Amino acid sequence: MRERVPFSELLAYFGVADLFVCLSEHEGFCVPILEAMELGVPVLAYAAAAVTDTVKEAGVLLTDKDPLVVACAADDLLTDHDRRATLVDLGRRRAAGFALENTSRQFLQTLNGWLATRSET
Repeated sequence: MRERVPFSELLAYFGVADLFVCLSEHEGFCVPILEAMELGVPVLAYAAAAVTDTVKEAGVLLTDKDPLVVACAADDLLTDHDRRATLVDLGRRRAAGFALENTSRQFLQTLNGWLATRSET
């Protein structure tokens, strides 16, 4: 059984993290990726399942999980300060796009569009 990490500890972990790495092959949307982005932690992830749609251009996507490939990509992110700063900025913007006010508006627009087409039939 997995134990839950208290929210304050989770924030502390993100606060001291230099990089968020997700190499799962079975992730859906992957909220922890957005959490990392929102908190200014650059993301390195395996390009599988819905992760590619979650990350887009706001992180580094790998097509190979070989440890040497992952280590080199991580080292690049940790040592290229300009690239890191760019990804942190892109990540924060990407996460902001999923804010409740944005997703609520998108959902209502989609629902209203669907209802409009249903009422025409």
